[in-house]
Amino acid sequence: MKRLIIILGLLLPAVFLSVSQGVAAPRLKNWTGSRGWGAEAPYVRLYNVKTVETVRGMVTAVQRFIPGRGMSAGVRILVRVGIDVMDVHLGPEWFIENQDLMIHPKDQVEVKGSKVFFRAQPALIASELIKGDNIMRLRDENGFPAWIAWRRH
Repeated sequence: MKRLIIILGLLLPAVFLSVSQGVAAPRLKNWTGSRGWGAEAPYVRLYNVKTVETVRGMVTAVQRFIPGRGMSAGVRILVRVGIDVMDVHLGPEWFIENQDLMIHPKDQVEVKGSKVFFRAQPALIASELIKGDNIMRLRDENGFPAWIAWRRH
């Protein structure tokens, strides 16, 4: 009987520990990753440091858009620059909606970004947005997106 109590005393903690470890383990099957906004994604690679320019104007609309097949939604703003309206792409919706700086129609903004052609129309892929005294940094000086935490060496 003593031997049984000793064996149970040794085995029960081991069994409890292994079961509790299994229950606490994270489930990654629902992990969604970058949802198409990764560093190597074709749309993300459209940014070109050689075509960077800055525009200033009034926001006329804030919209969701799907930049490519299999991608989650992004956020774009339409900015009136003189008599023209510039399509300005900010980044993935899941990233933009978690920023402290809110953008609304009629806001005056200054946007720095890469001028590209998207679906045969000119667009600006933003790297930085300034509204008043606030700055939203979306990409670094090399165009690497702020929403991507890892970098290759």
